[in-house]
Amino acid sequence: LFFELLLPWFHNPVSALALCLWAQQYELATELTARFAAFEPTLDMLKQLDQLVHLLESPVFSRLRLQLLEPRKHPALLKCLLGLAMLLPQAGAFNILRQRVQVVQSGLLLEAQCP
Repeated sequence: LFFELLLPWFHNPVSALALCLWAQQYELATELTARFAAFEPTLDMLKQLDQLVHLLESPVFSRLRLQLLEPRKHPALLKCLLGLAMLLPQAGAFNILRQRVQVVQSGLLLEAQCP
């Protein structure tokens, strides 16, 4: 079912990325993010990526944010978000992603200190 839904969403790559993240298809989301780097980013694409980052802060993506607390179980999710941060200009959405990654780093430090 996911792949049947995904095909029409590819007409808008950022929407396809949002669907992949929502459906917990993090490896595919990471691949899409890497492919975004091959394109010359348009203003429209950057705006959509900005909106996606803000959408990731909504209740719909709370499961995704909780999975960030387990980066060893979901490395592709972290890689995808880091890739998004590298694509975005250093502005509001970039700062939101940076703060999320800092929380992940703190969790990794706590995990390393607990036997």
